[in-house]
Amino acid sequence: MKINTNGTATLQESDRDLDRTAAAALGAAHGWPFYLADLGRLRANIAGLQSALAATVAKREVGYSFKTNYLAAFIAEARACGVAAEVVSELEFDYALDLGYSGSEVVVNGPVKSPAFLARCLRAGAVVNVDSMEELRAVADLRPSGAAQVGIRVPAGVRGARSRFGIDTNDPATRAEVRRMLATRAVQIDGIHCHTAVARSAESFGTRLRTIAETFDSLRPGVRPDFLDVGGGMMSAVPEDIALQLSFPVETYADYAEALGRELHSFYGNDQPRLIVEPGMGLLADTMSLYAPVVSVKRGPSHTVAVVMASVLDVKPLRGAIEPSIRVVRADGGIDSESVEVTGNTCMEIDVLHNALEVTGPPLRAGDILEIRNVGAYSISLRPNFIEPAPAVLALGPEPEVLRPRMTAADFGHLYGRRT
Repeated sequence: MKINTNGTATLQESDRDLDRTAAAALGAAHGWPFYLADLGRLRANIAGLQSALAATVAKREVGYSFKTNYLAAFIAEARACGVAAEVVSELEFDYALDLGYSGSEVVVNGPVKSPAFLARCLRAGAVVNVDSMEELRAVADLRPSGAAQVGIRVPAGVRGARSRFGIDTNDPATRAEVRRMLATRAVQIDGIHCHTAVARSAESFGTRLRTIAETFDSLRPGVRPDFLDVGGGMMSAVPEDIALQLSFPVETYADYAEALGRELHSFYGNDQPRLIVEPGMGLLADTMSLYAPVVSVKRGPSHTVAVVMASVLDVKPLRGAIEPSIRVVRADGGIDSESVEVTGNTCMEIDVLHNALEVTGPPLRAGDILEIRNVGAYSISLRPNFIEPAPAVLALGPEPEVLRPRMTAADFGHLYGRRT
């Protein structure tokens, strides 16, 4: 780490954790808070997953979940690594094309696809997983040909789990209609898809693969699908303080690959369909951190509250139960400790970034900087334009590259309309 004469920081790929001087310099130059993105970590995650799958799965395809992180630099890295685009709307489909993907490199999911959008996707040669009978009937009306591949999403990700998404082929009337459409060649169903965030274990991925394989076989007995799409939900490496909060063990890419490969071989032998995986968190969670300074500390007889220049919306916009991994960035140490409620910069009581951060060392004070880790998934995609500007996103490298600038009042004008 080097601080330049102009106050900026020169970063190297090895600088995963900024020290206080470097973080302060970047905050002064680009505004607080700011995200620090690690493109090298994304490359390593992709390579690790691809390598693990190659050891157990004959034909495989990894999809980059656009909704998980829209950074163009991340998407470019994924495409350079041979990763497909996984999108869930026409907006995301157009964004993928704008960023260089061809239609045949896109997997189209999501619950709302107009007939016109379906026609575009099919003409482009995308993989299209329909979510409803209305969509399947629209595909039948379009009568696609050529390179387009059509799959159906089913609502069971693991046995016994239900979902509002997908076509319930367990319903007799629905199953009969799908079979009738297949028999009359109104549609050609090439694959099958599911996704769930209910279970993240490697074993659950093996179960969901077998479930969708059995479902496809019930619709087209004796026919091998062209693809099986098991969706997302894989885990990535997590900090120890997050791992301790989980009710299940942390799984590795190799664990998932072994479970998926075992089920594929058991069901199909050596003549296996293409396996599609779409890990969002599993590739992206550990690729970004947020740096934010403490602006005030309020101590009472039994409760300490630290207000930081960031929001829960910057860190966990879904406001899940898992407390984030936070490091206090400072040079001094110590043996005392205190429990601190870390709160944000908005006017909402629910703006709590961490309910009970255990701080070891001198008491937390204004001017300390917090590094909030593992915020690469969904944070910038779901962060609304609320009260404070959306933070800048910086990248590691010889110089801090701005991947996305901090939002300005002018940006607000473009979003919400400007009086002339």
